Amino acid sequence: MARHYVLIGRIRFLTMALTAGICLIYALLVLVSGKPDPISPWWPGAFGAATAIIIFLSFRVAGTQAADMAMDERYVVQDGLAHRIGYWSALFMYPLFGALMALDLIPYYLVFPLMGCLTAAAYLIPQVILTGWER
Repeated sequence: MARHYVLIGRIRFLTMALTAGICLIYALLVLVSGKPDPISPWWPGAFGAATAIIIFLSFRVAGTQAADMAMDERYVVQDGLAHRIGYWSALFMYPLFGALMALDLIPYYLVFPLMGCLTAAAYLIPQVILTGWER
């Protein structure tokens, strides 16, 4: 039972990595294709929702003791750092994309899907890197 916390960590790592990858791929496809919806715009959100549900269910199935072990002090610190990195990265993107729009380098209709996916990835990528670093 105590080893279930390892499984929770792996599930959390893999699902967040997959969602971050989907967000980055979507943003890259928006840039390359020049279309705001190069693939179904539901994919990033659907993967994000599926990630949340899968992580919730893994905590639920593993039980309280394993869930408490998976949310140890190291994870809380890593998660806080990932939130800070994601916040400042996303905050930096707003003036960057504003300038790119003002200079007519990226049309406005591409900026919104880019910002949506990259804002999510700004948290997910540091989270995956920080939790994967210890492996």
